Amino acid sequence: MTRSSVQAVRKLVRHVGGWKGLLILLAAAMALVLLNPERASGPGDGMASDRCLVASVRDGDTLVLRCREQGEVRVRLWGVDAPELGQPPWGREARRYLAQRAVGEVRVESVDRDRYGRLVARLYRGQQDLGLDLVRAGWAQPYERFNRREEYLAARSEARQAGLGIWSAPGLQQAPWEWRARNPRDG
Repeated sequence: MTRSSVQAVRKLVRHVGGWKGLLILLAAAMALVLLNPERASGPGDGMASDRCLVASVRDGDTLVLRCREQGEVRVRLWGVDAPELGQPPWGREARRYLAQRAVGEVRVESVDRDRYGRLVARLYRGQQDLGLDLVRAGWAQPYERFNRREEYLAARSEARQAGLGIWSAPGLQQAPWEWRARNPRDG
């Protein structure tokens, strides 16, 4: 559990009147879910798991989907970080690779919302996890702040050893978070 998670739990405990209040709150939430399961769909997005059509690919880890009930939804792939479009040619190549794979219908497993309001989700085309596919092909890194799954870490090691994608030359394309820190967005 991260330090911020511990702090959030402590704050919640204080807010609800101690541990007893927290237990009552949790019991009420569980009852709500058990009595009305459609309310437990996901983190405020109404689509814990859904099928959508890919409308466009914005960059190597962001897409726009057209979903039956939600309409257009901006999605950030969970657990991966690809080079930014401002990192030529790496960002464009990562986007191109994702656009070739993310065609037609995808299955969406929502995880969270990010600070930009995008849905953070795992996307599957058939049985293929598109984020893991990007890492295997060398066009993204596991976003270790959120994702330490062994299959992603192993895929990165294999892509690095094979010199695929971002691993074909040294540079900041191998660490998009460092590039963003040195090149902050305006506004």
